[in-house]
Amino acid sequence: DTTSVSGSAYRYVVRSVVIGSAGQQIESASSNETTSLTADGTNPTGVTLVAIPASNSGDLTLSGNASDTISGIAEVFFEYRTSPSGAWSDACSETTTPYTCDFDTTTVADGLYDFRARAVDNAGNETSSTIQTNRRIDNLDPVVTVNAVATYVRGTITVGGSATDGSGISAMTLRFRAVGAPSWTTLCS
Repeated sequence: DTTSVSGSAYRYVVRSVVIGSAGQQIESASSNETTSLTADGTNPTGVTLVAIPASNSGDLTLSGNASDTISGIAEVFFEYRTSPSGAWSDACSETTTPYTCDFDTTTVADGLYDFRARAVDNAGNETSSTIQTNRRIDNLDPVVTVNAVATYVRGTITVGGSATDGSGISAMTLRFRAVGAPSWTTLCS
């Protein structure tokens, strides 16, 4: 267990001893002395994930921070999972500071996702950031329908429609124009 001696440097000589079933013992020759090895049982610190917007599409830039004063950071993985639980998958990773990479959100289904950064040091110790939950990925266009209007009308008519989208509809505007006219006129929003 290297936790209690993290940061200490050691040199080793290795030999093996084998004892057969009849009790005979054989020792190998000693190895050459190793170069200095540094024990690292300490997890990376300061692992953070820069805030991700609530709604995302296309390329999403993921950024974070991490440090390790003993063996150094080997890689920072930016991970996602379906919200509120699921297996973590790599979105992208970076081996050098600044820890920033792009995640192509079109490679996953639209929906709610959780994100985190996970830093791994050169000794294999790891630490994850706080999880950012319920971030929406929405790469599909809204679906819009307009209610049919009768072929012949007179007076005031009712025109309506509906729209749906995975991330919700913030506004819908109904417009009209005469066939061949260059511009649209707003009926209502």
